[in-house]
Amino acid sequence: MEKLDLAPYKLQSDIIQQTIHQIIKDFSMFGMEVYFTGNMVMAYEEVYRQLSGFIETLIIHDYHKLLALLYQIDLDEETIIKAEDENPDHMRHELIAELIVYRELRKVVYRNFNKQEKDKGEKNACLNDTK
Repeated sequence: MEKLDLAPYKLQSDIIQQTIHQIIKDFSMFGMEVYFTGNMVMAYEEVYRQLSGFIETLIIHDYHKLLALLYQIDLDEETIIKAEDENPDHMRHELIAELIVYRELRKVVYRNFNKQEKDKGEKNACLNDTK
């Protein structure tokens, strides 16, 4: 599948919840608790602020842990460097936090898309079996 436009998905409450859940899961693996109040309108901003603080702390105090977290999330250094080059006026921890939210959103959308495609295939296989 080529690049998928995420804009239509960003405001769907089920996608927001799944994305936040994925972020909470990934960060908890590294001992960082991300809280979500349930406010769908401010969800990404609420989580982004927390992530930005975590990332800033990791950059200063535990860079190896940051690298492990980024590996878990599947966010590569090349993507971060490109974002920094394109946004030189932004702080590094803020850019990384934004990239993490975007990457987690992408994971959820792709997972849902692949599940729908698999479900369609299974449904079509069942229909063909009954013929």
